Amino acid sequence: MSTQNIISLINKVAKVNNLRIQVSEADLDKGLRELGLDSLTVVSIVVGVENELKIRIADEALGQIKTLRELIYELEHANA
Repeated sequence: MSTQNIISLINKVAKVNNLRIQVSEADLDKGLRELGLDSLTVVSIVVGVENELKIRIADEALGQIKTLRELIYELEHANA
């Protein structure tokens, strides 16, 4: 799945969960907090994307994610 497709999916999950965020490729190297994403919001988004893609990110990896690029990397390399 491409970076743009994952960004679109993140935005879709955020909208479904009534989260007022919108990310783009221009935001890849911004910190998650800089994008307005606290840890609870990140978990909500990750769970939604995991459910959509039928994947799982390791809990240890989730705690280490600091930027949108790192989040996308983990989603791309998650276990099915």
